[in-house]
Amino acid sequence: YDVYDRGLDIHNEDVLFSATNKASTWHTDSTDRFYFPDIVGLLCIQQAAKEDEGALMTANIANAYQHLFDSIPASLLLELHSPITRDLIDVGFGGVPKPQSVIETNRYPIFSKDSHLSPFTFRYMRFWIEKGHSKLGFQVSLKLRQAMDALDEAIALSPRVSIRLEPGQMVFINNHTIAHNREEYHDDSAESKRHMVRVWISFRHEGK
Repeated sequence: YDVYDRGLDIHNEDVLFSATNKASTWHTDSTDRFYFPDIVGLLCIQQAAKEDEGALMTANIANAYQHLFDSIPASLLLELHSPITRDLIDVGFGGVPKPQSVIETNRYPIFSKDSHLSPFTFRYMRFWIEKGHSKLGFQVSLKLRQAMDALDEAIALSPRVSIRLEPGQMVFINNHTIAHNREEYHDDSAESKRHMVRVWISFRHEGK
């Protein structure tokens, strides 16, 4: 999957942040309830022209979860362990609206313990949660909003690693336990466009 600014508007139907130059906010990849890659790989073809733009940031969610466990009421923590509606994105280059019935069934928790690779699984991007609720005609509940506010703050307070990949360099991220974020960037010209190639890798146990 080629990641570069295609000049699309993230607020339009079926557009991913990876098809724009906008800051992605903290997230894990894939909005689909039935598909969640274990590893996200990113290869740099060309970095953003400006050295202070386009960096990739990562944060270990175990640190954020410990902060939440120690600081918020159990009722708010429960919100993050309960199924939550998300918008569903396909290719991410723009498309037709999905039926409400499809979005209604695209529900899963932010934190769950059903991973076959990690102690827990973290699936989050606030934008898709809010957009999914909006498409169904209702607002995010007060408790869920407070829980996500606390989660965003916990991630912001967690230690992070900022990576500016150079051409030819690759990074692989555990999509279950590591959140990532990309800063906004601006291309100077078509010849100097920031260009990454992303791969999703899934592992399945087969009795081995």
